Amino acid sequence: MDFQKRLLHYLGVGEKEALFLLRDYSLDDLPSLDGFEATKKAISLVDQAKEKGEGILVYGDYDCDGATSTAILARALSDYGAKVRFYLPSRYLDGYGLNEENAKSIVKSGLYSLIITVDNGIAALSPIEILKEAGLSVVVIDHHERGKELPKADAIIHPDTLPYPSPSVSAGYLAYQFSRALLKKSVPYLLTLGALSTVSDMMELRGHNRAIVKLAEEALAEGSFPALLSLLPKKEGPVSYRSFALSIAPAVNAVGRLEEEKKVSRIASYLEYGDKGADPALLAYILALNEKRKAISSSFEELSFDASLPAITALSPYPEGLNGLIANRLLEAYGRPAAVFSPKKNDPEVLVGSLRSKEGCSIISFYDAGRIPFLTRGGHELAAGASIEKKDLDLFKQEFGLFALAHPFKEEKRPPMEVGREDLTLENLAFLEKLSPFGSGFKEPHFRLPGVLFDELAFAKDGKYLSFPLGKDSRAFSFRLGSRDFEPGKRYALEGTFERDVFRGRSRLTFKVERASEEK
Repeated sequence: MDFQKRLLHYLGVGEKEALFLLRDYSLDDLPSLDGFEATKKAISLVDQAKEKGEGILVYGDYDCDGATSTAILARALSDYGAKVRFYLPSRYLDGYGLNEENAKSIVKSGLYSLIITVDNGIAALSPIEILKEAGLSVVVIDHHERGKELPKADAIIHPDTLPYPSPSVSAGYLAYQFSRALLKKSVPYLLTLGALSTVSDMMELRGHNRAIVKLAEEALAEGSFPALLSLLPKKEGPVSYRSFALSIAPAVNAVGRLEEEKKVSRIASYLEYGDKGADPALLAYILALNEKRKAISSSFEELSFDASLPAITALSPYPEGLNGLIANRLLEAYGRPAAVFSPKKNDPEVLVGSLRSKEGCSIISFYDAGRIPFLTRGGHELAAGASIEKKDLDLFKQEFGLFALAHPFKEEKRPPMEVGREDLTLENLAFLEKLSPFGSGFKEPHFRLPGVLFDELAFAKDGKYLSFPLGKDSRAFSFRLGSRDFEPGKRYALEGTFERDVFRGRSRLTFKVERASEEK
């Protein structure tokens, strides 16, 4: 069986799905919001506000999904001719989503007749009731877990209430699709923001989620979107899913994570017309916060926690906006659920935390077990947030560990796919790239190359990095492994991933080696 057939079998991709994965995508692969009553009602309310010259407020969220979805709606409404402003709440001063205090302030301002919540609102029962009682119209565009009771909004655009085809989507995806229904056309830049939100919120990369990311990669290859490109450390080849995940989304998220004053809306301002240019002052502001984020999040090992417990609970001295990043680092480093708490700004007796887990150990189910007196709670099955009183931290640690013990991860550790040197060709690399992007729900394949003799190995930077040719258009390289990891006279199997490396206009396959095991 040739490499391409073996790869499809390894990925669990059948003939029908392979045809979908390998073909070119179009807007027809993105199921429209047209025809749904909620969409029609929402557009009707926009039309009413526009005709009367009344204000529309888009109320978003402080993370990348919230910032992109807010920018999409604000841009679409502005292009539509509506009178629109937007607000992103402060993680530290407002908390998540629309709250009662801000709802009252909106009413008191008298500036708006229509409020559109995006990436929040599905659980804002009381705040939305305040708006409705004051005579304002409300549209909710959200994708978070819905409760038994829905808010009394005029229109709710939510994957469960539409219902929308599986897999689930981000708020930015919904915002883009709403912009498409409103403007009667697709704006490539807004589609790209929707794809960015899909990646940042780790939506399953199958079906329409995969399609929007692929279409965004094409849009970025065809047009220049300065605000996004300026967030990359440097441009090497086409912007891809990896660029979204590793560079752009973290930089956008840095603002909401670290901005402690009411200036979070700056990130939506930066993104709104990001195809027209990149505001130098806002760019410098974002990059500075991103550098601070990287410096703090890399120091997670300095925290105090017991790594032997079934679940890790850590108390952090850093701003609460970084708790999710640190919890995810702990999850990946120790392979068990993780929760990281920080004292709440201006109220150190309250701890604000982020929880991260994997399939089999649902955070929502842990919440529903009802053993912890949470002050607030919310989020997704595997990534969520909560706040507790400081005195309940030990109880939380105990119950979180017991729950994790009773609900082990269901993650299947798939062995790497074995390859030979004859498989390391640019043709096979191109086939692998055609199957991308890989991510949540569609994991990147790992490969194993056996039979590598010590005498073949070579190293760079005085033995610090493994680096040697494997064939005419392929090489092995590793930042993790160096001469210290190998012994003369022995044979090794190398494991890692394939990437394209372009040097002086010439492409080659780079086998990025993550580990090496001695063969007996």
